Amino acid sequence: RDFNDPRGESPDYAFALLFGMVGILMTQFLLLPYLPSSLSSQRHIFFHRHLTQYVVYIWSKQHAHHRVNLFGFPMEAAYLPYAYLIIGYALNNGQVLPIDNLHGMFVGHVYYYLACVVPSVLGGGRAVLATPMFLVDLCNWLEGRNVMGFGRGGEDEPVLADVDGVIGG
Repeated sequence: RDFNDPRGESPDYAFALLFGMVGILMTQFLLLPYLPSSLSSQRHIFFHRHLTQYVVYIWSKQHAHHRVNLFGFPMEAAYLPYAYLIIGYALNNGQVLPIDNLHGMFVGHVYYYLACVVPSVLGGGRAVLATPMFLVDLCNWLEGRNVMGFGRGGEDEPVLADVDGVIGG
């Protein structure tokens, strides 16, 4: 990756997490109440499993041909979310679908489709879902790199920011 590129992994990951959190909360309260009670008998207050499955789904789509081991069983990363879905179903004794896993996979699929599939289909690099520049600037500032528009005028040296008292500083 090019370190002079203003967009990096940290802002994209932060945006993906924000999209996932907002998407999970919105779909939890807008869509899931309309499911049959036999499918949605589990009510969740904390959405950690949803968000974890969301991240696993996106990672498995972006690294589909990586080899992973799940409890000693080797598989391609593309099948990892579905393996977790089967394990979740088995842990519920086959009585209740793991809606939390399905919910995270659904929101992850929406993100992956909007961020990766649609721009490649449309061509020309037109992004439907892109990381906002304020988040790129914020992450660059927190990491001590040059911030767009606030640098020293074309120099490639990073601008060091005082991050005492900031999370991670």
